[in-house]
Amino acid sequence: MTEAMKSPERPELSNGHAEHVNGKEEQVPELPAYLYTALERLAPKEGFTAGKFTIEFDFGSSKGDGFVGQMFKAVIGEGDRKDVYLCKIPPLDDARREQFNTMIAFARETLAYDRFLPAICEYQREKGVLSAADGFFHTPRCYYAHCDEVAQESVIIMEDLRLREFRLWNKHNIIDYDHASLFMTHIGRLHAVSLAMKRDQPERFEQFKLSNPFDVMLTADGPFANMILSQLQMVIDALDEQDTIEREKMEQLKETVFDELIRCGKAHLAEPYAVVGHGDCWTNNMMFRYEDGKVKEIMLFDWQVMRYVTPVQDLVYFIFCCTDGEFRRKHYEEMIDIYHRSLSTTLAKLQHDANELFPRSALDEQLRVFGHYGILMGMFLVPMMCTRNEDLPDIEALAQKMAEAKQLNESFFKTTESNQDTYAKRMRAVVKDCIRYGRTMLSKARVLLSRTIVHHGPVARLLGPQPFRAVHVSEANVLATEVNRQSAEFKENYGQMNDLVASLKRVTGEVLAGGGPEATKRHTSKGKLLARDRINRLVDPGSPFLELSTLAAHGMYGKDVVNAAGIVTGIGRVQGVECVIVANDATVKGGTYYPITVKKHLRAQEIAQENNLPCIYLVDSGGANLPRQADVFPDKMHFGRIFYNQANMSARGIPQIAVVMGSCTAGGAYVPAMADESIIVKRQGTIFLAGPPLVKAATGEVVSAEDLGGADLHCRTSGVTDHYAVDDEHALYLARQVVKNLNRPGSAAYNELAASTTATMITREGLSFGTDPEPPRYPASDLYGIVGSNLTKTFDVREVIARIVDGSRFTEFKKFYGETIVCGYAHLYGQLVGIVGNNGVLFSESALKGAHFIQLCAQKRIPLLFLQNITGFMVGRDAEAGGIAKNGAKMVTAVACANVPKLTLIIGGSYGAGNYGMCGRAYSPRFLYMWPNSRISVMGGSQAAGVLAQITEEQYRRTGREWTEELGNRIKAPIVEQFEAEGSPYYSTARLWDDGIIDPVDTRRVLGLSLQAALNQPIGDTRFGVFRM
Repeated sequence: MTEAMKSPERPELSNGHAEHVNGKEEQVPELPAYLYTALERLAPKEGFTAGKFTIEFDFGSSKGDGFVGQMFKAVIGEGDRKDVYLCKIPPLDDARREQFNTMIAFARETLAYDRFLPAICEYQREKGVLSAADGFFHTPRCYYAHCDEVAQESVIIMEDLRLREFRLWNKHNIIDYDHASLFMTHIGRLHAVSLAMKRDQPERFEQFKLSNPFDVMLTADGPFANMILSQLQMVIDALDEQDTIEREKMEQLKETVFDELIRCGKAHLAEPYAVVGHGDCWTNNMMFRYEDGKVKEIMLFDWQVMRYVTPVQDLVYFIFCCTDGEFRRKHYEEMIDIYHRSLSTTLAKLQHDANELFPRSALDEQLRVFGHYGILMGMFLVPMMCTRNEDLPDIEALAQKMAEAKQLNESFFKTTESNQDTYAKRMRAVVKDCIRYGRTMLSKARVLLSRTIVHHGPVARLLGPQPFRAVHVSEANVLATEVNRQSAEFKENYGQMNDLVASLKRVTGEVLAGGGPEATKRHTSKGKLLARDRINRLVDPGSPFLELSTLAAHGMYGKDVVNAAGIVTGIGRVQGVECVIVANDATVKGGTYYPITVKKHLRAQEIAQENNLPCIYLVDSGGANLPRQADVFPDKMHFGRIFYNQANMSARGIPQIAVVMGSCTAGGAYVPAMADESIIVKRQGTIFLAGPPLVKAATGEVVSAEDLGGADLHCRTSGVTDHYAVDDEHALYLARQVVKNLNRPGSAAYNELAASTTATMITREGLSFGTDPEPPRYPASDLYGIVGSNLTKTFDVREVIARIVDGSRFTEFKKFYGETIVCGYAHLYGQLVGIVGNNGVLFSESALKGAHFIQLCAQKRIPLLFLQNITGFMVGRDAEAGGIAKNGAKMVTAVACANVPKLTLIIGGSYGAGNYGMCGRAYSPRFLYMWPNSRISVMGGSQAAGVLAQITEEQYRRTGREWTEELGNRIKAPIVEQFEAEGSPYYSTARLWDDGIIDPVDTRRVLGLSLQAALNQPIGDTRFGVFRM
């Protein structure tokens, strides 16, 4: 006992009278000293005089009304005044307290009364919701809440609601409509407040995102494992013999029950709709007040399992445990409606829209995913609710058995002769109703192969031996080709594409020259390597470098030629580790940053962040291009974002490595300064916030660049850099050593000593994800003759797929439905991928098929490849009446939300909303490439010209002016010309609407390298938005 407990002012104490149990009088036990101390602290705050008040105790609840705690009634008296308080404390029995982890529950309930409930009340008042008629304020007043888990001491002192005429519902009775609707109304309010506060005050709300405190006890190796299986067997035994479907599903549940108990409590699976719920929503944890015999008010208490979880838990817990089959048949849907109306109304009062925070469609989806929690809770609660108090088990005796056996080896609540029929009826209805409403456990349902189905009569004849065409199984999914290489069309297409590729190679060759001969000579005369030469020495010998956006800035700045935007970016393998490499090209405008240079640098960082790739910066830059500073410096996605990204990637464990090989001035100085490790080259690399000219202008100090920010200063004095290199070659060697010590998976398997052997160099492409992949059956050069440059000519996208994927094998999905989109599975270098390709305009059926397939791939964590050749979605009266807008939106939603690696290749047209549905740039594919024949714009030039000409014609006619065909042609011509120029792949790639124009014959390898890079990031779960039905 502490000194505080020995206070001389301790009041007179009494344990009061007794409780009658089974006809015997039971005295209130000796209560812990910390309970007296808590009441002594409370009394003066409630107006009692220290040393002059008394405390008496009595039982606060009946047997069976407490599990994790015990309730006692305290009466504090002084003179004629006697105030009643309910005191909740952990079980006095040591075994019961320890075996059932009750201190965890008390810590949670203390948090609820001490912080959560006051916080949500305060939040509602801040939002102008002040009365109990409008918000959620329906909990008993708490005077004191304290928990010390180490000392195993906890006290929660509350008002006795019975003094305000609140009454418990008899748990043995099925709850009626009025009480159930009142509960659904108020649980809807609670969830609304949770959703709104999460949105408005995320930092304040974060502390309440807590999991189920009893999760640790619900595992297959936990102390309740045998008890859980025993309770489940009771459910199976309660079913009738003819309940074959129900029995099968309950037998299946035996295999997954522990996983399901945990899964239903995983908040991330319910996001963004997870709420802080009550967690224990049955009639023993709520009290009701009545007026004129009608229920008017509800109070929720016992918050010991409050947790952040799907809102469905509170709903189905109550509906399936507290009502029966007859009630649910009459009122199930109505109860869900009452809940959501209440939630929506409360959100509106809190200045939010339910259609945004928790639409009804999302509720239905949550019920579908988590609704079977009703069975999981029903198997525990229903037997207890059917059992008389005097027949309930001795919890302390069970706890003692657990302490001895380390496992509870029997059902917690067993049935008896008196309640067997009642239990069987109610439990059987719970199982049947869960199945009826679609709340079944199918996540790991078994396929029962042992069943034999015997067909008779016409069915037997239909399913009997039929004529069939013999197909070798291994060849069944190989795409057949109908390409005729000798046809005039093939030869014409081939010639057109060959010319386009020749032009691409010519332009690319010009860009690879960098800043031209003179700038190159100046650069190399200093003993410096060119940007791409630096990259070649950095990456593993013989391994590929996937250069990205080579034609960035092409034709953007008029006479100002900024080849490759003055920066080389791509993905290369260093010491077996795939890395994003960003190399400034100092021969192009001194390596200064034009607006598009910034965009290209940020795109490289985006690729690194999305795909979990280390970044290596080969720095040789004069910083921002000063004449264009307004478009380089101040905005969110301008120069400063580079350093923001560095900091955040480093925080996520994505290594940032800088090699200073030239100037690194002003803001650019933060690239090495914010890197995890940095290297600097002697007499070449310099780092300073202000160069010598600015220093002289500002301070009058004359200093050389080397003395101001060279390698010796930063490696020996300032500590800005970590490694000292004597030249470029040495610096790149050091960079490889830094990567080697990153402890990334690829570096462990890389043998640097063997890397330069002929055999190693041949296999260094390293694109196989498993065993050696089977090459396509048909040559990639066929692609030239299949596609061509005339996009008005159609071609079968399957012919393209056959020349990209392993073995030309393709397992098509819904081949005969929505035929203008082709979906199916294939392998790319051994990696399973889902492919979505266009064979025409997208109709409603095509969009639905695409959305369905994308959902499947997302669910199975299969990367997606989109082959775009799309004019858009179908238009017209019939299409609109058929729901093309909402059906197209389903596909767009699926594409947007699918959290798997997505690669997009534009092989033809990419027009209008079709670009969106086929994962255009706005939908964040990991990589997006274009063929040189492709086009991209909101619509075709002739269509745009026609629309604008029609609008102008209507304006002319309204004003009485004459309209002629010649005038229409004059309007159309510049529009067609504009769209032709802006729809070019060169226009697109210059502005980084894609990651590069590629030669069609390189498609398989480029996609393989991109997919390999993307798979460095583990594939996560996908949550889809609302699909309008």
